[in-house]
Amino acid sequence: MRHANAIFQHRSRVEVLRVDFFYTPKAAKDVTPQEAKKDFFRLLRNRRANKTLFGGMLGYIWKLEYGGYGRGFHFHTVFFYDGAEIYRDAYRADLLGKYWVDNTGSRGQFHNCNRDKRKYKHLGIGRIQRDEMDKRLNLARVLQYLTKKDYCFGPEITAGRVFGTGADPAPNLTGVGRPVSSTKRNRAT
Repeated sequence: MRHANAIFQHRSRVEVLRVDFFYTPKAAKDVTPQEAKKDFFRLLRNRRANKTLFGGMLGYIWKLEYGGYGRGFHFHTVFFYDGAEIYRDAYRADLLGKYWVDNTGSRGQFHNCNRDKRKYKHLGIGRIQRDEMDKRLNLARVLQYLTKKDYCFGPEITAGRVFGTGADPAPNLTGVGRPVSSTKRNRAT
């Protein structure tokens, strides 16, 4: 939640996108954790060159998991975008998913959680204002799910990272923008 709180300290409106990246059942059985991470990190590295898709992105959180039922290695991700720069969160999440499919040579698939927002009892994705503490607490629930400890990983997986975040935003040293009172900064922790 530290990464999310750092983002809300710098932006009053944040679009939170939740996307799962995985592989087709046929491809999943052959994908190693190293291969999955290579595909995912390639997607992240490409963000500098693809301003159309990644412009306005403030940060991200990812987790690699292994699932049975033909799912294999997959990623649970949360992407944070500047709410003043983008809207239509479900559309942007679809674009991320399609980029994953292209990035994996059509071996990838995705699930866009932002398309199913109505089914969530505790909504913690989509547009969240800095002072919407109920939504920020729901976001904390989403992030707790992502950070839960997995016991099914063997030594070949735990040798590398299975969780990560983007860098926290740099502090606003210019004084430009609406000030954030210290009482609002970390209420959702």
